[in-house]
Amino acid sequence: MRLSLFGTKTIYFIDSENVNENWIDTISDVKRSDEIKVFYTERSTNASYENISKIAGGDIQLNWIKCFTGQNALDFQLVTDLGYSVAKGMRDTFVIISNDKGYDAVVNYWVIKGVNVSRVGVDMESQRKAKRRSHTKMTDKTTVKPKSTDKTTVKPKSTDKASLKPKTSDKTPAKPKATRKVVTSKDTTSKSATKTTTSMSTTKTTTSKTTTKTKSTSDQNSKTAGKQTDNKATKNKASTTPKSVWDKKPANDWGYVEAVGRAISVKNHNYYHMVLTNLFGQEKGTEYYHKLKEDKEEKDKVAKTYISRKALRLDYLVRLFLVYNGKDFTDLTDIIKIINSKKNDSLNSFYKLLTEKFKEDKGRNYYNIYKGIYKVLKDI
Repeated sequence: MRLSLFGTKTIYFIDSENVNENWIDTISDVKRSDEIKVFYTERSTNASYENISKIAGGDIQLNWIKCFTGQNALDFQLVTDLGYSVAKGMRDTFVIISNDKGYDAVVNYWVIKGVNVSRVGVDMESQRKAKRRSHTKMTDKTTVKPKSTDKTTVKPKSTDKASLKPKTSDKTPAKPKATRKVVTSKDTTSKSATKTTTSMSTTKTTTSKTTTKTKSTSDQNSKTAGKQTDNKATKNKASTTPKSVWDKKPANDWGYVEAVGRAISVKNHNYYHMVLTNLFGQEKGTEYYHKLKEDKEEKDKVAKTYISRKALRLDYLVRLFLVYNGKDFTDLTDIIKIINSKKNDSLNSFYKLLTEKFKEDKGRNYYNIYKGIYKVLKDI
């Protein structure tokens, strides 16, 4: 791997707490004129002599720098030494070997000043997979699954049967025989009066039913009007919520470079460079940054796409990093809520909130995607 792009000498700064001894294969093509500085503490994994000898046959300027312990103590000491080395040789090339994206702010600082500083990550996943496979094989050999002693329980039959209820007689009672009656004039008068009374009663009942029906209709109309009012209020509320301006995934790398301009102003050189290097890595991100910066026509074109509304800019940038990393938008709303949360006041709290919401593996995955642009997300 040829990491030196230009300059007379390359100096490597190794964060051994972060990458263990995996850094050795990463810089196996180092030149004899280069220099390697390994920063370590008691928590660092010891590198074997056999692996060290792989680097230029062991004939290399290799410095072991023991660091004080404490939170981020090694990182601060490495960065201090980097600044000192830059002051001594501005034309040299400086490479930080670490998977910690927290160094990217330092890298951006020097790149803006024209110094060739970059961070190179190390593939740790293959080693983790090998360890997991080894652990799985040992577990499969030694673990014996206990036999299940739970027998199927037979449920007692229900005694609540309809047959236990007292039987109802199926026979229909016989109708009494009609008795023939002689109708007199008094009976006729009585019947007439009865009919009149019945007619009046029927009229009252009908009127009562009509009144009840009218009242019911009125209540129903009132409820319908209420629902329409609620729906209108909900619709008005929804219309005030900003809609995402996301349209589609960029087709290629340069499409992403231009898309960043919708969320980050091209005038903000520091943030634009930071976002590009977190998308593409230090080398390619810096190359695209300078290409855009030096092309006035392209820069003016990108500037016109800048989104004026803050909430929409944040939404767009979060989506951009999700699609670039092969993720969908299922957790988009929750991620934005966490970014905007008052509890999210540092990288540590950001990590904690993500892992609490999405559990350890998924939360860490999202953290690794966004931690390099954490400041951008908060200030956007």
